[in-house]
This record gives sequence, C-alpha cells and structure tokens, in this order.
Amino acid sequence: MNFSVFRDVKNEIKWAYQRVFRGWDDRVIWSIDWYLAEYLPVWLEELKNSKHGCPMIMVPEGDDSTEYTDDDWNVVKENWNETVNTMIDGFHAAKEIMNGEFPSWDIYHNEYEKQYGEWDMHDHEKGHKLMEELNTWDGIKKEEAAIMVRYNEGMDLFKKYFFNLWS
Repeated sequence: MNFSVFRDVKNEIKWAYQRVFRGWDDRVIWSIDWYLAEYLPVWLEELKNSKHGCPMIMVPEGDDSTEYTDDDWNVVKENWNETVNTMIDGFHAAKEIMNGEFPSWDIYHNEYEKQYGEWDMHDHEKGHKLMEELNTWDGIKKEEAAIMVRYNEGMDLFKKYFFNLWS
C-alpha cells in the first residue's frame, strides 16, 4: 500500500486549516519570493479592474484644481493602469528569472536532445561543450539582463506607489 497518499492528504488538511485560521500555510515560507511573484500580479490586476479611484499622486504636478473633467480623470486612470501594468510585468519578470525561462536555455536543451538523446545532467562534458558551441551562457546573460530591466522597472514603481495600493 502506498502510504504517501495518506501523508499528502494529511498535509493538504493541515495547510487548509492554516490558511483558514492564519491566512497562509507553511509552504509560503518555503519560498516567499515565489509566493509574492505568483500572487501579487493577481491582486494588482484585481485592484486595477475593480478600483474606485486613483491615487492623487497620479494627478499632474502643478494642477491644484479640485474639479476635474471626465477627460482629466480618464487620463489619470490610464496613467494609473499603465503604472499597475508595469508593476505586474515586474512580478512576471521575477517569475521568468526564478523559472529559468530563457530562450537560449530552450535552444540548448533542444539541441542537446537532437545530438545526444535524453538530457543527462550528470554528463557535464557533453553539456559544457554544447553550451560553448551554442554560446548559451552569453545568450542567457543577455536575456536575463533584459528581463531584469522589466523587473527593476516594476519593483521601482511598486516601491514608489506602495502606499497607494488600495481601492
């Protein structure tokens, strides 16, 4: 009999209990970065779609007027939506980095399988040779740098507007 099923059921019940009574379960602590990168985009998207207003900080500087036209508010809402979208993309970029989602990596793995069959992580000689031939590391570094630009833009805005993330 496979007792791991019982262990899995026990864990699922324990984690459900934890979520009900404290709002999160132990698995969050195993990778807080992953949890935030997974759920903050969902929450930010919901904030963007169900907002009741926009932060006053989005009103253009120097505009001390207390009355705004619908067109004025539409511009403010569009700017806020773009800002939130950039934050969302920053968290998506974080997930791409954590998951190693680099086209050069995929090219390497596909070429490895063509030349050698199933990927063998223990056969370092073939892997390193192919990586050098395909210039894999340079490709990954460039791809990661581009993703980091998106990540940094999103995190900078997240930090800047942190106290404005309410509806």
